[in-house]
Amino acid sequence: MITICCLKKGERYRPYYVNILWNMVRRNVSATPYDFVCFADDPTGIDARIRTVGLPYDAPKWWGKMGLYMPTVAGIKTERLLFLDLDVVITGPLDDLLNHPSDFAMARDWPSGTWPKGDGRNDDGQSSVVLLKVGSSTRIWERYYQSGMPTADRFGDQEWINRVFHGKMDLLPERFVKSYKLHKLAGDRIPDCSVVMFHGTPKPPDCGGWVKELWQ
Repeated sequence: MITICCLKKGERYRPYYVNILWNMVRRNVSATPYDFVCFADDPTGIDARIRTVGLPYDAPKWWGKMGLYMPTVAGIKTERLLFLDLDVVITGPLDDLLNHPSDFAMARDWPSGTWPKGDGRNDDGQSSVVLLKVGSSTRIWERYYQSGMPTADRFGDQEWINRVFHGKMDLLPERFVKSYKLHKLAGDRIPDCSVVMFHGTPKPPDCGGWVKELWQ
């Protein structure tokens, strides 16, 4: 069994983002037992059928995701978790991703072939999608804590982890996760992956085509 989780902090993403993510998960997991939980500073407006717990680490913007690397994560009852940002769209079955053999894996920050061989950016992770064995990467939390829990990096937890632990995570295959913007996925054809990230702009409510069809 695995926990699929998300995090809602502040008003940037309204409660319906949580509800829609939950609906997409329900439609796309068929064979893997899972729990679904939303870490939220305020559960108002979130569907009552969704389990909500407090933030594992209460910090500005996306920095609360650093709490996933604590030795234990309050509200997580399983050995493994899949974290999904609220602005992803699930485009296909999740079972193979949920069972992917890695203790710590992130989505690729850049599509394969974007940078020449040897360029360090090829090893960068994207924290919109994180697969994690709870307690397996406590060195990240320990180093973050020892560093004074910074919140200044422009791209948040992702930038900090890529800088301090560069290349120390597995990268999820692109059959699992792609970027709407960087893989140029606009149009009517549903992408051949399980999850599409919407880092930056546009966001799902701004898109038509397959996004409008699936993001509900």
